[in-house]
Amino acid sequence: MSKSTERSDEMLNMIETLQKMVTHVYLPFLEDKAETRLHLEKFVKQISNTKQQAYGTVTIEIPELTEVLENGETRAISKEEMSNNPKLLSLLQKTVEQWAQTIATTIELENQKGPEGSTALDEIEYWRSRSATFNTLYQQISLQKVKDIQNLNEELNPESTSVEQYRKQNLEFTKAHAQAKDYVKFLTTLERQLKNISKGNLNVIEETITSLLNGLKLIWTISRHINNNDEKMKSMIMSLTNEICDKVKAKINLKTIFNMKPDEAIDWILTGMKVLERWESQYAVTRSEIELEGSGVRRWDYNSGTLFARPRHMRGILGELKEACTIRKEFVTLLGPDLKAITGSSEQIDKVNDRVNEYINKLKEFPLDVFKEEYKESWDNLFQQFLSSIQSVENETMDLIDGTFSDELKSAEGAFTLLLKFKDIRTRERIENRLRVKYDDILGQYGKELQIMEKLFMEGKDNPPIPKNTPPVAGAITWARSIFYRIKAPIDQFKQSEKLLHSTKGKEITDNYIALCKKLEREYENTKYNDWVKENTEKAIKLLKNMILIDKYEIKLTSKRKQGPDAELKARNQRKESIDRNYVVNFSPELKIIIREAQYLDKIGKQIPHTITNIALQEINYIHHVDKLEQLLREYKASVADLKDVEKDLLKQQIKEMNIYLDKGCENHNWFSLSIKEYIRDCRSAINQF
Repeated sequence: MSKSTERSDEMLNMIETLQKMVTHVYLPFLEDKAETRLHLEKFVKQISNTKQQAYGTVTIEIPELTEVLENGETRAISKEEMSNNPKLLSLLQKTVEQWAQTIATTIELENQKGPEGSTALDEIEYWRSRSATFNTLYQQISLQKVKDIQNLNEELNPESTSVEQYRKQNLEFTKAHAQAKDYVKFLTTLERQLKNISKGNLNVIEETITSLLNGLKLIWTISRHINNNDEKMKSMIMSLTNEICDKVKAKINLKTIFNMKPDEAIDWILTGMKVLERWESQYAVTRSEIELEGSGVRRWDYNSGTLFARPRHMRGILGELKEACTIRKEFVTLLGPDLKAITGSSEQIDKVNDRVNEYINKLKEFPLDVFKEEYKESWDNLFQQFLSSIQSVENETMDLIDGTFSDELKSAEGAFTLLLKFKDIRTRERIENRLRVKYDDILGQYGKELQIMEKLFMEGKDNPPIPKNTPPVAGAITWARSIFYRIKAPIDQFKQSEKLLHSTKGKEITDNYIALCKKLEREYENTKYNDWVKENTEKAIKLLKNMILIDKYEIKLTSKRKQGPDAELKARNQRKESIDRNYVVNFSPELKIIIREAQYLDKIGKQIPHTITNIALQEINYIHHVDKLEQLLREYKASVADLKDVEKDLLKQQIKEMNIYLDKGCENHNWFSLSIKEYIRDCRSAINQF
């Protein structure tokens, strides 16, 4: 084996190793990096083409037209010597005949080949492979040695059939080689678009269609080889049509589309329909543009019915699938939690839902390829059965709605909210028409609710149910307002429908609503509030003027006061002489209620009189004073409670002196006093001294 052959084999092994490494090592790690993967795949194909051109199997034998001299050197045989040597003339003739045969065989073998797949990318690879094979042969027959031998044969064997045979085959090969180069050159400009069709999602395909057809128009216009091959262009457009249809079919099939959420499924179906529609419509635009190019450019006179029969059939099927998904969406929307809440018929609604799902599943389980025209009749029969079944479900649903709105309606507000949802959400047309007539039923139900609320108010207004720890006036107002808000909420909803409250029944309901609102607000709430303000403003001041302490003995004085001045004077003198005291803190419970009422009324937005507001703001101080006074009285009682009568007589003067300090709380200090703290301090000091 020669050194050149060894080097050639080594180079071939290196190229093959590189190709395998890229294919089996790098490409598997680039699944998520589409752009980089596309570049590497292109690189692998270029390696393959290079290997085919450099180490192709197509070879021609070139004889050596030399002789060996006695000294071992070689010399070229002259033309004159060849002309007189029959063996050399025969060698020339046979060599050229073999070349012609090799060319013919190569062309025939390539013509027998075709694209490995059905995609446009496979078409490009086919032309690349064809061009690479022809390039290998072309490089050999373009060698100067080959040209010299062919010229010698023409000159020395002018009458030989090999001359004409070679010319004929070489001419055919030149055309085929130029055609292959032309196809590769121009189709490569569309490689990115074709990869988008092959590997992109439906949105990418839709965006690519215009660019792809413009590219096809361009190469059709400027490439004489492509322009002169109608069948090849038709075949390419047909393969693109099938590839686009296959991509749509792969994304949208019965098994997956009905497992998606209805909105998602409809979006994908619409996208698929748009892709198929765009392909056909853009083809028509491109075809018209080619026709406007003038007489120098051949037209695309292809039968559109043949080219686009499959996309048109698929669009029809997709339209029916969209209708089925829309029906599913409409029933999912209608037969949901809202209708269950209004009707209270959860079990019946679930049964209707199950029936809809059952009919959808029949479509989903269609056993044949829905996108094949041969199964169109079977699909049409199944789809018509589906539509008939859905109509019966519609009838059942409308009966349920009729019963709900006429007999079982529980909430006018909820029912109207449901109708508003139907206004914004598309449901079945027949059901929508039926729902429109339900507004009068809702107004009738609201009228009943007004009567119930009015009865509730009239029965409870004198003794309203008040939450625990809520003061009476604020509690009564809050209760009345809860009734008001209950009847106001539906009216606010009704206002969203312009004509609802302007009908005869709507006006009647509005008048009843206004009348009840007047009772709740003007006649009840305002009266309660005004009476409270009038009664408690002066009362609060009066209660604060009470002494901070009271001796229960004073209560006896009050009863003596009714018997006359003498009785009261006698009782008072007796109290002065006595050292017994029973002090209690004199903070009125009524004052506590007034303060709590003020706080609650303020929270619900009522204007509190300035006097009561100031009193309420001092609540913490009052609580503090009461607490300290209670503590003081406990200390006082602890100091005298355990004394025996003998001890009291012995300590009478000291007890009197201590009582003098505490009596000031019964005589001099009221709740307006600013010296309550000092009073408590002095009393505690007196107790400690005792």
